[in-house]
Amino acid sequence: NRAERHEQAQQSSRFLRMEITLGANMLQPVEGQPNHTLFTLLTHVNPGGIAETRLGTMIMNSAAAAGPIKFIQSIRACIKRDAAAELLNKRQEEKEEQKEEDSEEDSEEEEFERLLKEQVQLETSQGRSPMLNTCPAGVT
Repeated sequence: NRAERHEQAQQSSRFLRMEITLGANMLQPVEGQPNHTLFTLLTHVNPGGIAETRLGTMIMNSAAAAGPIKFIQSIRACIKRDAAAELLNKRQEEKEEQKEEDSEEDSEEEEFERLLKEQVQLETSQGRSPMLNTCPAGVT
Protein backbone atom coordinates (compact mmCIF):
# COMPACT_ATOMS: atom_id res chain seq x y z
CA ASN A 1 0.00 0.00 0.00
CA ARG A 2 1.08 3.55 -0.53
CA ALA A 3 -0.52 6.95 -0.40
CA GLU A 4 -1.45 8.61 -3.66
CA ARG A 5 -2.17 12.19 -4.48
CA HIS A 6 -5.60 12.77 -5.98
CA GLU A 7 -7.06 15.83 -7.67
CA GLN A 8 -10.27 15.57 -5.60
CA ALA A 9 -8.28 15.50 -2.34
CA GLN A 10 -6.45 18.80 -2.64
CA GLN A 11 -4.14 19.91 0.13
CA SER A 12 -5.37 22.74 2.30
CA SER A 13 -4.23 24.67 5.36
CA ARG A 14 -7.09 23.08 7.36
CA PHE A 15 -5.90 19.50 6.85
CA LEU A 16 -2.60 17.71 6.64
CA ARG A 17 -2.40 14.41 4.80
CA MET A 18 -0.36 11.70 6.43
CA GLU A 19 2.65 10.40 4.63
CA ILE A 20 2.53 6.61 4.44
CA THR A 21 6.06 5.34 4.33
CA LEU A 22 5.14 1.67 4.21
CA GLY A 23 1.88 -0.26 4.25
CA ALA A 24 0.99 -3.88 3.69
CA ASN A 25 -1.89 -6.30 4.19
CA MET A 26 -0.87 -9.95 4.33
CA LEU A 27 -3.43 -12.75 4.28
CA GLN A 28 -2.21 -16.28 4.94
CA PRO A 29 -4.16 -19.54 5.32
CA VAL A 30 -4.12 -21.12 8.77
CA GLU A 31 -2.82 -24.65 8.47
CA GLY A 32 -5.45 -27.23 9.38
CA GLN A 33 -8.21 -24.60 9.60
CA PRO A 34 -9.55 -24.00 6.08
CA ASN A 35 -12.12 -21.41 7.25
CA HIS A 36 -9.53 -19.24 9.01
CA THR A 37 -7.05 -16.67 7.71
CA LEU A 38 -4.12 -15.02 9.44
CA PHE A 39 -4.35 -11.31 8.69
CA THR A 40 -1.34 -9.08 9.26
CA LEU A 41 -1.62 -5.31 8.82
CA LEU A 42 1.62 -3.34 8.67
CA THR A 43 1.60 0.44 8.46
CA HIS A 44 4.40 2.95 8.96
CA VAL A 45 3.26 6.57 8.75
CA ASN A 46 4.51 10.05 9.40
CA PRO A 47 1.36 11.87 10.55
CA GLY A 48 3.06 15.24 10.95
CA GLY A 49 1.27 18.29 12.33
CA ILE A 50 -0.62 17.88 15.57
CA ALA A 51 0.44 14.24 15.90
CA GLU A 52 3.76 15.52 17.19
CA THR A 53 2.02 16.88 20.30
CA ARG A 54 0.88 14.94 23.37
CA LEU A 55 -2.80 15.17 22.30
CA GLY A 56 -1.90 14.14 18.77
CA THR A 57 -0.02 11.12 20.09
CA MET A 58 -3.08 10.04 22.11
CA ILE A 59 -5.33 10.40 19.06
CA MET A 60 -2.89 8.49 16.85
CA ASN A 61 -2.56 5.65 19.37
CA SER A 62 -6.34 5.40 19.60
CA ALA A 63 -6.68 5.33 15.81
CA ALA A 64 -3.88 2.79 15.53
CA ALA A 65 -5.74 0.49 17.92
CA ALA A 66 -9.23 0.94 16.44
CA GLY A 67 -8.35 1.29 12.75
CA PRO A 68 -7.44 -2.34 12.02
CA ILE A 69 -10.48 -3.61 13.92
CA LYS A 70 -12.81 -1.36 11.90
CA PHE A 71 -11.03 -2.46 8.72
CA ILE A 72 -11.64 -6.15 9.51
CA GLN A 73 -15.26 -5.43 10.44
CA SER A 74 -15.72 -3.68 7.08
CA ILE A 75 -14.22 -6.66 5.24
CA ARG A 76 -16.57 -9.01 7.12
CA ALA A 77 -19.54 -6.81 6.21
CA CYS A 78 -18.49 -6.93 2.54
CA ILE A 79 -18.16 -10.71 2.66
CA LYS A 80 -21.62 -11.07 4.22
CA ARG A 81 -23.11 -8.67 1.68
CA ASP A 82 -21.45 -10.52 -1.19
CA ALA A 83 -22.62 -13.90 0.17
CA ALA A 84 -26.16 -12.57 0.53
CA ALA A 85 -26.06 -11.15 -3.00
CA GLU A 86 -24.75 -14.45 -4.35
CA LEU A 87 -27.54 -16.35 -2.58
CA LEU A 88 -30.12 -13.88 -3.89
CA ASN A 89 -28.76 -14.25 -7.45
CA LYS A 90 -28.84 -18.03 -7.16
CA ARG A 91 -32.45 -17.96 -5.98
CA GLN A 92 -33.38 -15.59 -8.81
CA GLU A 93 -31.74 -17.91 -11.37
CA GLU A 94 -33.63 -20.88 -9.91
CA LYS A 95 -36.91 -18.95 -10.18
CA GLU A 96 -36.16 -18.03 -13.80
CA GLU A 97 -35.31 -21.66 -14.61
CA GLN A 98 -38.58 -22.76 -13.00
CA LYS A 99 -40.48 -20.15 -15.02
CA GLU A 100 -38.88 -21.47 -18.21
CA GLU A 101 -39.80 -25.06 -17.31
CA ASP A 102 -43.35 -23.98 -16.46
CA SER A 103 -43.55 -22.04 -19.72
CA GLU A 104 -42.41 -25.09 -21.70
CA GLU A 105 -45.00 -27.25 -19.93
CA ASP A 106 -47.70 -24.64 -20.60
CA SER A 107 -46.84 -24.45 -24.29
CA GLU A 108 -46.90 -28.27 -24.52
CA GLU A 109 -50.35 -28.29 -22.93
CA GLU A 110 -51.52 -25.52 -25.25
CA GLU A 111 -50.23 -27.46 -28.28
CA PHE A 112 -52.02 -30.61 -27.08
CA GLU A 113 -55.27 -28.67 -26.64
CA ARG A 114 -54.90 -27.11 -30.11
CA LEU A 115 -54.37 -30.53 -31.72
CA LEU A 116 -57.30 -31.97 -29.79
CA LYS A 117 -59.59 -29.16 -30.98
CA GLU A 118 -58.42 -29.65 -34.56
CA GLN A 119 -59.23 -33.36 -34.39
CA VAL A 120 -62.67 -32.69 -32.91
CA GLN A 121 -63.42 -30.08 -35.61
CA LEU A 122 -62.19 -32.44 -38.33
CA GLU A 123 -64.36 -35.32 -37.12
CA THR A 124 -67.35 -33.02 -36.71
CA SER A 125 -66.91 -31.61 -40.24
CA GLN A 126 -66.78 -35.17 -41.58
CA GLY A 127 -70.06 -35.97 -39.85
CA ARG A 128 -68.50 -38.29 -37.33
CA SER A 129 -69.01 -38.18 -33.59
CA PRO A 130 -65.94 -36.59 -32.02
CA MET A 131 -64.69 -39.70 -30.18
CA LEU A 132 -61.03 -39.72 -29.53
CA ASN A 133 -59.47 -43.16 -29.58
CA THR A 134 -55.93 -41.95 -30.14
CA CYS A 135 -53.82 -39.00 -29.19
CA PRO A 136 -54.30 -36.06 -31.61
CA ALA A 137 -50.54 -35.76 -31.93
CA GLY A 138 -50.42 -39.26 -33.38
CA VAL A 139 -48.77 -40.79 -30.34
CA THR A 140 -50.38 -44.02 -29.14
